[in-house]
Amino acid sequence: MTVRDERLFAFLIYMFSFFGVLIGAFLVWFLKRRESEYVYNHGKSYFNFLITYSIYALIIFILIGFNPPIFLTLLLTLSALIIFFHIRAAIHAFKGLHYQVPLSIRFFKTNT
Repeated sequence: MTVRDERLFAFLIYMFSFFGVLIGAFLVWFLKRRESEYVYNHGKSYFNFLITYSIYALIIFILIGFNPPIFLTLLLTLSALIIFFHIRAAIHAFKGLHYQVPLSIRFFKTNT
């Protein structure tokens, strides 16, 4: 696989996940993970990001009952951060750089 293809497939992991949060990203990662370590690492970084921010959202949903205005504001802020980090990671992947999303827990270790 060429460097250009690696960067494109890593970028597609993030882009397909806008339309199908898990399915699109998983398919690209699963099909190309053995061909490129770069794609493999970006896939693991994406899944770390997805799991971590899903946990954050779940915690906020649970706490919404205690003080709705504060936790709804937190939920909107988290949503904005997810979109921002998602786009930033896609840009880094396309440029050939590795990007670890801030505040994400490393469930799957990457080789970078």
